[in-house]
This record gives sequence, structure tokens and C-alpha cells, in this order.
Amino acid sequence: MRRRVTAAPCPWRALTGDGDPARLRRRTGPTQGGAADHATGAPVDSHAITEPNWPSLYGVAPDGAVLVRPDGHVAWRSRTSSTDPVTDLQTALITSAGR
Repeated sequence: MRRRVTAAPCPWRALTGDGDPARLRRRTGPTQGGAADHATGAPVDSHAITEPNWPSLYGVAPDGAVLVRPDGHVAWRSRTSSTDPVTDLQTALITSAGR
């Protein structure tokens, strides 16, 4: 008998170089953290990238951000820091996930 092996879903990844990857998911007020996850049901891991060349590799400034799909393709990028990164990330995730 054959068994079908299914892998756990890979999360989306939000990358930034500003040292505070949680800012991409943080919501001030009563709803804390994971706002993009809850808006789409898709898991999002946030990572601070310390590689000095990462901005030029991804086409962003050091304080910019990149959303990477589970298959490794860049779905969205913010060239510089945003005044509302949670909303920007939610919009990008919803649009990229087709929801």
C-alpha cells in the first residue's frame, strides 16, 4: 500500500534589515502581533536579515521589507520603511494569496 506524504505548509517570510522584524506583524492597541496571519490564515515568519548585501540583492533600502512566498519567490517589496507596515504587509499577503 502506498502512503501519500504531505509536508507541512511552509510559511510566508517577511524579511527586513532594520533589526525589528516584529514591526511587520505588530499592531498597536488591543490586537497584538500576527495581524497579517489572522487576515489571511497564512502563517508568516518575520526575520531580521543581518547580511550587509541583502538590500542590493532584494532591491530595497536597509530599512525596507520583502515578502517571500512559500515557494521562495518574492511576492512584494517595500523599498523603504513604511508608516503602517502591518497594513502594507496584510494587503500584500491578501493580494499575493489571492484572497
